[in-house]
Amino acid sequence: MTGPSQRRMMAANVHLRQNGNWGFGMKNVPIIGKFLTIMAVFGLFAGAVAVYTDFQIANISGSYDKLLAEDAKAELYLARSNRSLQGARAALGDILMSQSSELNVKAQHEFETQRGSFIKYMDIAIAALPGEKQIAALKAEGLTLLDNTCAASRNAGEKATRGEDVIRS
Repeated sequence: MTGPSQRRMMAANVHLRQNGNWGFGMKNVPIIGKFLTIMAVFGLFAGAVAVYTDFQIANISGSYDKLLAEDAKAELYLARSNRSLQGARAALGDILMSQSSELNVKAQHEFETQRGSFIKYMDIAIAALPGEKQIAALKAEGLTLLDNTCAASRNAGEKATRGEDVIRS
């Protein structure tokens, strides 16, 4: 058999089930306690959102930093390859104006060095941004310029070692 306190407890449980207040037991908690409980739940939710957002921002920041680093590397080596083209142009001018075979050899060596630098720097830029097909096209145009367009001038400059020949070349 059940005692009077157990009967009252069972009656309270039946009443709670019928009125939809089952499981929370907030009936005897003061209003400030209820308010603080709700605020604590919101605080936990806000903390979870902040942690999630922090991880997402860190992920985006890492991806963006990687993108910037690749772009910056490609830009640096494109500028260096441009400088190599200018050096090759200057070496070609030296070939055209030199009046001795020793100066021609030095200028030829400088031209080949600058050509090699151009190729090396363009390859690094292409590796930094493999999706940019324009860089490969620029490399091809630069090599065409150095190997084909400048070939006649190089040949004429190599053969011209006297003042009159330099003027004609």
